[in-house]
Amino acid sequence: MTKGQRRKKNILLEPLTQLRYTYYLLILAITPMMVVMAVTIIELFKVRSTLQLIDRLPPELPAIFDRSFSHISMGFGIALLLNGAAVIYGVLAVSHRFVGPAYVINGYISSLLKNEPFAARELRREDELKKTWDLVRELGERYRQLESQVAKGD
Repeated sequence: MTKGQRRKKNILLEPLTQLRYTYYLLILAITPMMVVMAVTIIELFKVRSTLQLIDRLPPELPAIFDRSFSHISMGFGIALLLNGAAVIYGVLAVSHRFVGPAYVINGYISSLLKNEPFAARELRREDELKKTWDLVRELGERYRQLESQVAKGD
């Protein structure tokens, strides 16, 4: 398996966890932008209704305002989509820093419970949970030592 294929396969190691955090951060990132967009649109509607009440306006002014309003709305929509895409990409990329180590730790604990061999490996430099991994690995080594001592004693 090539490095690119492995990356594609490992995009979602723990899909529920990664997608849950993506959802939380997406809501946190987009909500302020949506509030600003709503306030801006409300203010633009107030300006438009005020313009309609004035009798001596040039006839092209409402059309210019409508065009500007549609451009502003489109700009907000595009910014919202780009912001959402950036958050999703960022969360999926960063979530590997803690989901990958959790995946390794869970695999190690499962192998201990099933009494299967496990090739313990080091975590990547940028990974989180390194101290937890070291403690779990030490616990597993002690468990295997105790297990072998009990087997010898029988």
